[in-house]
Amino acid sequence: MMPNMNGWQVLDIIMGNLKWRDIPIFIITAVGDPEFKKSAVELGITYIEKPFTIDELKVKIDNLFNEQ
Repeated sequence: MMPNMNGWQVLDIIMGNLKWRDIPIFIITAVGDPEFKKSAVELGITYIEKPFTIDELKVKIDNLFNEQ
């Protein structure tokens, strides 16, 4: 878990900055909460849950860059 702030707070900062707003966001999480997944999908955020394999990570990254 992140110190001082959580991922949603970081996401708010990134999305609130006009210079950073269009940067693709990739979340690596240990949180398997269905509401988290739903929120991430609604925001168009790519995520992967721990634990994951290198092959799963590569597919997610490839997909993220192919969407650009």
